[in-house]
Amino acid sequence: MSYIIDNTAIKAGSILFRFPPYHCEFNPTKLVWAKVKNGVAADNINFKLTTVDATFRDKIKQVTAEDWRKSIQRRMDVEGKLRLDTSASERIQPIIIQLEEDDTDESDDGGELCGIEPLDDA
Repeated sequence: MSYIIDNTAIKAGSILFRFPPYHCEFNPTKLVWAKVKNGVAADNINFKLTTVDATFRDKIKQVTAEDWRKSIQRRMDVEGKLRLDTSASERIQPIIIQLEEDDTDESDDGGELCGIEPLDDA
């Protein structure tokens, strides 16, 4: 399967990385983005768009190569720990359903309503 964005990136000499959805611990960008958002929230004084925009731009400029290095290292540490942790897969027991000879997909009640009484005409 090929996506237009992938082809466009390849033509531009770039590579796109895909991270698993709903697992921000694998995405180093999420950690840096959280730092920026928290900084904007902490410095937001009057909730005006111009102030928020200026604060946002300032916080983006404060992101350093060291922030990225730490974020990527943390992601690699989390992945390494998960690779070593096999205890969860060892604790999960397989589900085995034994079908007996009398098991069928059809109902045994002959189509009648079991346990349901008709309403009296009022």
